[in-house]
Amino acid sequence: KKPAYTVYVLDYSGSMSGTGYNAMMYALSEILVPENAKKNLLQGTSKDRTVLLPFSSEVYQPKEVSGKDPSELYTYARSFSPRGATSLYEAVEYALNYLDERRSELDNYIPAIVVMSDGMANGSMTAAALDASYEKRGLDIPIFSILFGDASEEEMNGLAEMSKARVFDGREDLIQAFRTVKGYN
Repeated sequence: KKPAYTVYVLDYSGSMSGTGYNAMMYALSEILVPENAKKNLLQGTSKDRTVLLPFSSEVYQPKEVSGKDPSELYTYARSFSPRGATSLYEAVEYALNYLDERRSELDNYIPAIVVMSDGMANGSMTAAALDASYEKRGLDIPIFSILFGDASEEEMNGLAEMSKARVFDGREDLIQAFRTVKGYN
C-alpha cells in the first residue's frame, strides 16, 4: 500500500472560536500525537507525509513533516488562535497548488486534502472559481471535510461533490470520521 500525503486545511477564523476551535484541537491531538493515533488505530507509516495549512482571513505558511511522528505539527497547530474571516476556498486552492507543485511525486502516494472547518466561507474566491481550478488541474485528489462548530454543510458538501469525496460531522463520531478518511489513503 502506498503511503499517504495528506494536507490538513485548518480553519482559524473568528467563527471557529470556542467550541469549533476546541473540537478541532482535540481532533488534531488524536491524529498528530503518536500515542493517541496509535490508540485510535490512526497511526501513519514512516513514509507518510503530513502537511498543516492554517488559514483565517489569509492562508498561513504550511508546515510539512514526513514519517509516523507528526507531533511537531500539533505544536504548530496550537500556535494559532481564531480570528478574522474565513478564506476557505483560497485555502483549498493553496492546498491544491501545494500538491500540484509536487505532482511528479504524487504517483508514489495516496494524496488527500482534509478540511477542518465550520464551512462559513467569506473570502473573495467563489465556489465556482475553485471548482474550475480543480477541474483544470486534473489531479483527482479527494477533498474531505470534517465539520466543526456551527457548520455550514452546504459549502462543505460542494467541496466533497467536486472531488468525489465525503463530508463528516466532527461534532459526532470524530474518530470514526478519521478512520474512514484513513481508509481512503
